[in-house]
Amino acid sequence: MTRSPSRRRRPAALLALVGLGAFLIWWLAREDEAEVELEEIEDVSFAEGRVPSPPGTPPTDVSPAQPGREALPPRFGQPAEGAAEQTGAVESYLARTQYPPASRPLNAQQHQDLIDWNARDEYATPTRENPDVTILYSGERFFVLGTQEAIHTYIDVRRSGRAIPIRVLDALVEAHVRTEGERSVSEPVTLTYREQDGRQVNDFDPSALGLDRPARLRFQVRFDWGGSEPAVRQLWFNYYPQASLTGRFTGQFREAVEEGSLALYAEVEIRKAGWFNIDCNLWDSQDLPVAWARFKGELTEGTHEVRLPYFGKVLVDSESQPPWHIGELRGQLFNPGGFPPEELMEPFEGDYQTAPYSLDDFSDERWDDPRREEMLEGLQRAEDEGFAPTSPISAEDQVERSGSAIAAEAARNQGDPAAPAPGP
Repeated sequence: MTRSPSRRRRPAALLALVGLGAFLIWWLAREDEAEVELEEIEDVSFAEGRVPSPPGTPPTDVSPAQPGREALPPRFGQPAEGAAEQTGAVESYLARTQYPPASRPLNAQQHQDLIDWNARDEYATPTRENPDVTILYSGERFFVLGTQEAIHTYIDVRRSGRAIPIRVLDALVEAHVRTEGERSVSEPVTLTYREQDGRQVNDFDPSALGLDRPARLRFQVRFDWGGSEPAVRQLWFNYYPQASLTGRFTGQFREAVEEGSLALYAEVEIRKAGWFNIDCNLWDSQDLPVAWARFKGELTEGTHEVRLPYFGKVLVDSESQPPWHIGELRGQLFNPGGFPPEELMEPFEGDYQTAPYSLDDFSDERWDDPRREEMLEGLQRAEDEGFAPTSPISAEDQVERSGSAIAAEAARNQGDPAAPAPGP
């Protein structure tokens, strides 16, 4: 028996709907990565690698954002524990698009990578031979600028939470540079570690490498920790000699209330033309994080103003106390042919305080996503036809649904995906 054309079309239609559902789920998960592939090179946080804890002890929740700044209480509500609640695709989309991609709430519990933007994220890991022994090889930051101090690295080995002595057998650092598309590796420099407070530490001055362009630095150590075989660990850093920094902030600012939002204009001197991402955090009079904003665009060599928009609803929802002041103002040029592909500006070390606004000066209207109607129509159709399954709500999503913080879109890029060398 020959099937009718309508019967033959049903499997194809079903496959098309399944494809649509898969695409929409992917779109929700990506959190606005469609903003160009430049988003993949965003902020990597600073701060010392996590201090190892006894096996079974979870890492601490929040580290101070700046020296002397205490761990911060939550902003935009306290996230609920667990992730048992479910939400549909439409509801999740609406929660995630109440603020624009370039202006988001800043929450110390959820956005530590934007506050301590240059922190490393290595953790102590147990050895295979003896899980009671943990090893942490880390440093103080990921991006190393020519204006900063030596690169401090350390090896911390513990048994049941207590430091144990080790013997470093050999250690080196080498620079990986790309010139005219060709990648080269410098001659390795031998490192000498010394004991300090139960750790083996080293301070290396990268200027000794004689580099005049950005490079990836690979540190490697091999040490005897008391096991049957030595352990080997490595770290990567992005290094930027002073001459390679692509611009600086002059310290000149102005501000304006524009269409219910706060616009902050920062003056920059650009030394190398290209596509820039410039980020700045906003803090309130109680030194609590409020918001994050980003400029993205082409800049030519010379002096310019860049606009950092703090969306009105973000400010209103924060219930923060003006006047606000800036913090963690930094920028980078995206060079897809470079190695590393992000070329940093000099981070701003000064301060700027806004006028003493009232929250009533700003709009509490949600962001008008130009794709909203199109997305809602597609998501609703997928839900109605059973092709948009519910999604678990994370603690952060639960906060978002109450009208507060949405996950910041800044992604980390740790450079080469090289894993630590095999070891015990």
